[in-house]
Amino acid sequence: MTIKMWNSETGECIRSFEGHRDWVHAISVFGDSKHFISGSDDRTVKLWNCDRKDCVRTFEGHASFVKSLTPIDATRFLSGSRDRTIKLFSISCGSCLQTFQGHTDVVSVIAALSSSNRFVSGSHDNTIQCWNLSSGLERTLQGHTGPVKTIAVLGKDEIVSGSDDKTIRMWNVSSGQCVRQFGSGDSLVYSLTFICNDFFFSCGGSTIKMYHAP
Repeated sequence: MTIKMWNSETGECIRSFEGHRDWVHAISVFGDSKHFISGSDDRTVKLWNCDRKDCVRTFEGHASFVKSLTPIDATRFLSGSRDRTIKLFSISCGSCLQTFQGHTDVVSVIAALSSSNRFVSGSHDNTIQCWNLSSGLERTLQGHTGPVKTIAVLGKDEIVSGSDDKTIRMWNVSSGQCVRQFGSGDSLVYSLTFICNDFFFSCGGSTIKMYHAP
């Protein structure tokens, strides 16, 4: 299966990356903007150099489809899978450093918090879980009544989550409380993206919306 890089100004395809043997569901770019990782139904994660077509390294370990990815820093990343686990991988050695278990269904989204030691994950089990790389699961955020498909980090302790229950919820990660709900609930929420100064985009159905979360 193919990954394509596009020029946003001309609309032209700059480069194609081939190597996965099944559908590619997740892509995440590292901070250097020169490397990215991709997750696939072939149960692997691949590391790529944006300037080359060849795969730099392949990471194995998941027992089912890889659905979500996020870099932790320049040397490590997290992957979430249909096998209900989250794995921490080392880029340099290519091995799995740690496995996090807690969700009871597909791990559909992972987001690193501003502290490189903490992250959150969303699942088809309708929950968001807050994790510490050192100590494991810290707390579970409950409130959604459908699969959690997307999470955007707004600040040190604030995130927004989108779900198939057609709601967007804002959470305080430290307290575990839902502090606000956005939207009219008229469509599924597929994607959330933080912009700046407490503004974020949401995508659901055929509509893109912009919200302010002061």
